[in-house]
Amino acid sequence: MNSMENHKLTGEEYFRNMLNGPGDTFGSFSEKIDLMFRFIDAVCEGIKPEAFRTSLFKDLASDKRDLQLAAWFLKIIDSEPLTGRVIYRIRDIIETSMSKFTGEELALKAGTFELHIFYNVMDNNYTAPVGEFTKYCTKISGSRFRLVYQSIDDGSVLIDDDILRKIIREASVSFIKFLMEIIERDVALEIFENFESSFQSLAKKAQNIKIETEMGPIDLQSFPPCIKHYISDIRNGINLPHMGRFAMVSFLNKVGMKQEDIMAIFGTVPDFSARITEYQVRHIMGLISGIKYTPPKCETLRSNHLCYMGDDILCADERVKHPLTYYTIKKKRMPKKA
Repeated sequence: MNSMENHKLTGEEYFRNMLNGPGDTFGSFSEKIDLMFRFIDAVCEGIKPEAFRTSLFKDLASDKRDLQLAAWFLKIIDSEPLTGRVIYRIRDIIETSMSKFTGEELALKAGTFELHIFYNVMDNNYTAPVGEFTKYCTKISGSRFRLVYQSIDDGSVLIDDDILRKIIREASVSFIKFLMEIIERDVALEIFENFESSFQSLAKKAQNIKIETEMGPIDLQSFPPCIKHYISDIRNGINLPHMGRFAMVSFLNKVGMKQEDIMAIFGTVPDFSARITEYQVRHIMGLISGIKYTPPKCETLRSNHLCYMGDDILCADERVKHPLTYYTIKKKRMPKKA
């Protein structure tokens, strides 16, 4: 059993003890439970990002057990759109909270995520193993995060405060996602059985994370293969070409997806910084320039090797010359929900 798997066992044993026995070394455990429910509910409600950085949620991820708790909650609720939103918001909170730490304190924070960071007091910098640097910095855009531009000494990369904070941020995302993969939902339901009604309420809210637009409610199942492929690539940490990102964001905007939910797709396995991503998304959505962009035609996507029609019958239909046409036709064919 590797060290990461121990987190699952430790979390399970810890939460069982906290729920079934006396004693509390995690602040007030009942308050943590209540705060996590309120946090996820606020995410469901689409509260603005600024509120999470300045309100009672700003210290939510101050303890790694907060992240464990979030993973167990998300496993129980079992909603992919909500999971993306929550992880993106926690990632944002962590990046903001790390700004108040420097030097040895910041290195110690990194250690809570099993990052092997050494702080050099004399030079006021840090060293990170090459493997850890590349693992997390490949998910961040910008040449300053590429290994080829770093100073390397005896198998370690010299880094500054800003790079380390972003590595911690990405490590927190990986930590939550890993826990969600190995946590058994049946076990999670058993541990938190006394909160069943609260989880059911959140799960019901999560089902409504969609928006009515001129094209009607968003139907993820009706997305064309290309858009599904782009979303899958981003979530798997694959570097999507600029046109692919443009096509995806403009498509999602046209079908009525909120900026928050589009950002959550990038935030699950981020390919670049939140600040740059938000600017690009807002630009494509027309929130900066006032111009709402339309996705490229199928012909343009094919000429740029960004078509993934495969053996999809509807893609081969001569009427379908645009991703939005595919979506409109497919959505009409989908059975109506009762």
